[in-house]
Amino acid sequence: MKLIHGIAALVMMASAAAAHAEVTGTLAATTDYNWRGVTQTAQDPALQGSLDFSTEMGFHGGAWASNVDFGGGDPNVEIDLYAGYGGGETFLWDVGILYYTYTGASDLNFTEFYGSLGWEWITGKPSLITRCRPTSACSAISATAMATASRPPMARTTTLTGRPASATRGTTSTSR
Repeated sequence: MKLIHGIAALVMMASAAAAHAEVTGTLAATTDYNWRGVTQTAQDPALQGSLDFSTEMGFHGGAWASNVDFGGGDPNVEIDLYAGYGGGETFLWDVGILYYTYTGASDLNFTEFYGSLGWEWITGKPSLITRCRPTSACSAISATAMATASRPPMARTTTLTGRPASATRGTTSTSR
């Protein structure tokens, strides 16, 4: 009987969170899709879009997609799935997971775990990439403004980003 009550409580909590969820989307065109300083479209234009949700309880997630061009035989679409949990007003925090997928080339897929802490307008975001192909942007992160470890099989990156103090807290992006 306790199990049934527990399941019922979880369903009610999930229903309450869904009732207070915000769903947003984006559509963008860019002259070159860069991921952490490295072109993902061979310096060609990209069409990108996302569908995101966030709840008042701090849960957020979504999907982001873009065309990519790594050369002949490689995939031409990247789809990123992400989810996380965060909160705070002056002191901000967030933890989550991103799963980068490439249509038709599952051997290129990889996962990134992240956590971030912030205070007012500045945020630090360390992340851990579980697997990355050596010829991708992952191997070139050390050329950008991020601290990195050796690759593969695992990489650590740290970014520091700022936003105006007046910016509202909502869904997180994949730091494109």
